[in-house]
Amino acid sequence: MTQRQGVKHVKLKGRSQDSTQRAAEAIRAAHPELESVTVVESEREAVENVEVLITGANASPKGSTEFPQVKGEWLSPGTLIIAPGATRFDDGFLINTRKVVDYMGLYDEWHHEYTTQVAYDQIGIIGSRMLKLQHDGHFPHEDLQQIGDIAAGRTPGRTSDDEIIVYSVGGMPVEDVAWAHDVYNYAVENNIGTSLNLWESPAAW
Repeated sequence: MTQRQGVKHVKLKGRSQDSTQRAAEAIRAAHPELESVTVVESEREAVENVEVLITGANASPKGSTEFPQVKGEWLSPGTLIIAPGATRFDDGFLINTRKVVDYMGLYDEWHHEYTTQVAYDQIGIIGSRMLKLQHDGHFPHEDLQQIGDIAAGRTPGRTSDDEIIVYSVGGMPVEDVAWAHDVYNYAVENNIGTSLNLWESPAAW
């Protein structure tokens, strides 16, 4: 909501009623311009008739069978799915919809370390499931597109108003570096925190 103007309604579905209600109250307080903030009881209620769907569940120790499930038939045409959290989509939907990842190298490394299905079960990032489907021959590798290529104009963005896009957010380390830089600068400017001398001079490589 801080990045996209015009949001009027928010729906939330969480595993814990208390924490979900607290999240709803925090959103209402931070964004009084919203017309409604509603806590719903099911995944289907949460995803029907929305333009932007953001997943945020943690992975389950029991694997992907315990992830919140979203069926493609519940989604409206044109839905943008931003998926940093553990979610289970039906394979047919993933095979036949637009698939974007933050950086392909991240998923390739998870595949080499865990294999794609184990990575999906343990980490919960939908891009690993996409890569498993690609490895199994359900679609060509070029169907997995990178957000950097879209931002740079090498790959087109949305191609129609009805196109459903699943954007897998695995979490790139460069984002952590950028955030740490902001946190450090804030601490210096406000004279807070503790300075730790980790080394007298950086190691030469």
